[in-house]
Amino acid sequence: MIRLNENKQFLSKSNISYLKSISIEPVVFLYMLAIYINIPTDEALLYRQVCYKLYNISLCNSLDKNQTNISEIIIQKYASIYVMYYNVVYTIPSIFISIIYGTWSNKYSHKIPMILVNIGCILSTIVNLFISIFKSNLSIEIFFLSNLIF
Repeated sequence: MIRLNENKQFLSKSNISYLKSISIEPVVFLYMLAIYINIPTDEALLYRQVCYKLYNISLCNSLDKNQTNISEIIIQKYASIYVMYYNVVYTIPSIFISIIYGTWSNKYSHKIPMILVNIGCILSTIVNLFISIFKSNLSIEIFFLSNLIF
């Protein structure tokens, strides 16, 4: 349990000045680390959604048994196309957003763009969570919505 005196020590002027002195590089590093950890899971989720779009759920669940068959090859073919679209939808908006956020942060502050990017990341994760919960009831195109938010 945190006592009131311990809480005051945590929020002391020296600790607050230390937190303010942290540069942007560690924050960007942690953010990019989280993004690159998330990409393989997004691709696996996209692969699963392609399977649900093309086949029934029982066949998609049986693909985990390390048996290569025609249906798995077809799923991989369609999934690679959707992964390409996923990367385009992931990259193109971020080019324009980074230009806007870069000029904003140079003129005003780094705080607002960093907060907005993290909010977008949280919303993207929530959309992906709903996609993974509802599995076959949603279309693949909704998966791209999370990248537009992000």
